[in-house]
Amino acid sequence: MSAMGSIMQMQGQMQAADAAKRTADYNANLADMQAKDAINRGNIEAEKQRMKTQQIAGAQRAAMGSSGAQVDSGSFGDILLDTSTMGEKDAQSIRTNALRQAWGLESQASMDRYEGAVKRDAGYGQATGTLLTGASSMATRFGWDKPKASATKGS
Repeated sequence: MSAMGSIMQMQGQMQAADAAKRTADYNANLADMQAKDAINRGNIEAEKQRMKTQQIAGAQRAAMGSSGAQVDSGSFGDILLDTSTMGEKDAQSIRTNALRQAWGLESQASMDRYEGAVKRDAGYGQATGTLLTGASSMATRFGWDKPKASATKGS
């Protein structure tokens, strides 16, 4: 392999390594954005659930009130409390699921970054190997790898 060929191959390997790192970083950034989106969507959906629960409780309160009964006490009060409790549990479940999804995406982003660093380092290692192999070939070709004869001193 010629010196120029070794240098060109080394540059190609380094460029490929850098491209792999950039691709992995892009994927990691995308996963980070998706994680933030999952949290935002979870918060929005949890709030929608709370509003829905308030609407249900309001409809229950109106129906109970139309019967002339005391709405905030006894069985009617228990029903309203149960509605509120279950609605909040639903909202928290929605939010928790969104956080779990975000955690998975953030984990993927970390793995993407790690993979990119490993691929870049492996590519640089290959490039170094190519350069050393080329240098060794050149040394052999030009005889630089043989010890020089030393001048012998006469007695």
